[in-house]
Amino acid sequence: MEINDSRQDGLRRALDTRQKHLDHARHAAKAKPIFMASVSYEIREPLGGITGVTDLTKLGELSQPLMKDVYGLAMVEAGDMKVMNEPFDLAGLLTALVQTHSPAETESTFLKRNTGIGLATAQKISLLMGGDLQVQSDTDVGTVFTMTETWPLSS
Repeated sequence: MEINDSRQDGLRRALDTRQKHLDHARHAAKAKPIFMASVSYEIREPLGGITGVTDLTKLGELSQPLMKDVYGLAMVEAGDMKVMNEPFDLAGLLTALVQTHSPAETESTFLKRNTGIGLATAQKISLLMGGDLQVQSDTDVGTVFTMTETWPLSS
């Protein structure tokens, strides 16, 4: 009788082990497509960027200022950007911005010229400068972006 009990215990352990291996295999089979999609995305996105920059370089359409902007945004994303506390001409800067984005400019022209830096990046810059970026959006009304910063006045 002890031999039979011992065989049954061994058989139960073997069946339990088999079931654990099957459960593990099923879990891995479910996780594999998610993992592959994630890896595919993580590889595809940077390669798309590299291909695009390479194409622009071949066409001679990649300017030095654009490259500096891309580098600057990469520094913000990596958390490596430093904010310098230096005086600047706010009135001159605002005038330049207004002239750059004049009302006479059509929306399609503006969109072709300005791809934007993205809300997440804009918020990172704002937070880096000790401020905040808020968004208020209403369906069929529009969206308002408010960036607040506190700067000392220069003498």
